Formats: sequence, C-alpha cells, structure tokens
Amino acid sequence: MFGEPVHFSSLATYSIGFFCFWAICAASSMATCYLLRTAQEFKGADQET
Repeated sequence: MFGEPVHFSSLATYSIGFFCFWAICAASSMATCYLLRTAQEFKGADQET
C-alpha cells in the first residue's frame, strides 16, 4: 500500500475479494431497483393524463 507491498494471507485475500464482489452485486441490485421504480413512475404519469 502506498508503494510498499502488502502481504495478506490467502484467507484474507479471499475474504476481501468476496466482500468486494458482494458490494458490487448489492450496488447492481440497488441500481436495478432504482431504474425499475423510475420506469413505473413514468408509466403512472402517462396514464393519468
């Protein structure tokens, strides 16, 4: 880190990778829910007029 090599155990490396992957999947799911909700709001606005 900051120019120096960082030595983590294999378990720590896999754990960090898992949590990074989990965070990416959670962000993807949140973006999907946001976009889906927005699409439903647009459909509702079109039907009212």
